[in-house]
Amino acid sequence: MRDKYRLVKRTQLKRSDVDRIGSDAEITYDVEIFDDDDFYQQLLKDIIEKKTAQIDDPVYMSRRWLEIENLRQKRSKKKKVDTKASKGRRIRYLVIPQLVNYYPSMPESVSWSHEMRNQLMKSLFVSDSQIYLCIHEKLPVNVTVIVVYNFTREFFDIFSK
Repeated sequence: MRDKYRLVKRTQLKRSDVDRIGSDAEITYDVEIFDDDDFYQQLLKDIIEKKTAQIDDPVYMSRRWLEIENLRQKRSKKKKVDTKASKGRRIRYLVIPQLVNYYPSMPESVSWSHEMRNQLMKSLFVSDSQIYLCIHEKLPVNVTVIVVYNFTREFFDIFSK
């Protein structure tokens, strides 16, 4: 790096046998060529010379060697990967604090068939409409009592099965 003009001039040196269209074949230097192999080789030589100039002190040299080794180990150290977690062998989950200790409602403890549920719903709604009709049409009171009695009897019949 002492003689930069010389290094720049060496980057413009024509090193291949290939000629550009519209240029002279005898020209050895071209401003439009940039080949920096020599430049990087010279930079590398300068860095090596600077580093080796301080080798006189063995303590400093051992410290530098340890630093380089530590950097090399950090760079090449493998990440800790859980090998059991691949291929669906480990469940990945995220704890949601709002749902901790949440207990959903239990399904019905009495197992009813579909027909039993339909009968219950029909008896509830049909009897309500019958009671509504009995009250608004001003039927005798004992008719309303019979409708309610039929409703409760059907209701208890379903539960007793």
